[in-house]
Amino acid sequence: MAKKSLFKKRKKFNYNKYFILGFIIIII
Repeated sequence: MAKKSLFKKRKKFNYNKYFILGFIIIII
């Protein structure tokens, strides 16, 4: 169960990383 939660957390982190990357591209 803890392993599944960690995977979900990592997935959310990756999503945030790409969201910030896309946001920077839009500004430039």
